[in-house]
Amino acid sequence: MGLSSILCTLNGQHLYACWLILFGFLLDLADGAVARQLNACSALGAKLDDFADFTTFGIATSLLLQAHGILSSVFIICYVMAVFIRLCFFSSGIPFVYRGLPCPYASVVLSSTFVLTGGNCFFLHVAAVVMILFMTDQGNYPHDRILETQLWKKTVYIGDDCSEAINSIWEAKQRSCGRNDSVTKKLIVNSAFSCTETAVQARKHATYPPSECQVS
Repeated sequence: MGLSSILCTLNGQHLYACWLILFGFLLDLADGAVARQLNACSALGAKLDDFADFTTFGIATSLLLQAHGILSSVFIICYVMAVFIRLCFFSSGIPFVYRGLPCPYASVVLSSTFVLTGGNCFFLHVAAVVMILFMTDQGNYPHDRILETQLWKKTVYIGDDCSEAINSIWEAKQRSCGRNDSVTKKLIVNSAFSCTETAVQARKHATYPPSECQVS
């Protein structure tokens, strides 16, 4: 996808280049998941994945910034170097956590900006500056592999149950009008206990994917 996007950009077909980058982002999300499901992870695969990421989300994306002079050319080089630094040196050492914004997400932002603004250089450069700062900062970001587990589903269920518990507490307060304080406290405690018990059970049965085959 990255090489095809580069060829489209060199031929002036920038819109096609953007769609190829976005499609490459979807493939990047899928290849790691497929490799882990098939137990086909290897050191060579990890290196090829980094090469593909640098080609698609580094070089191909930087060409969308449209160099029209020395300053814009230097700016494009800065973006490519930010992607290179992000891929080579940033590792949080924490499961399910990135350090620095992953370059595929930065590439999606720039490609989407190009599509939505019709290639407006001002908006593209502003978005690129923001993405460079996010890619090279020390902030932690959740790993996309967490979506391969059932934990995120359980989190949604817990949120729904907590919402129901809050509604139950509110209804208990409404029903307690005119009752003594001990009855009110009992109704609220029972509602809160229901939510807590649901959260504990969901966390108890949560599963996590294996820690190998980290992607950048």
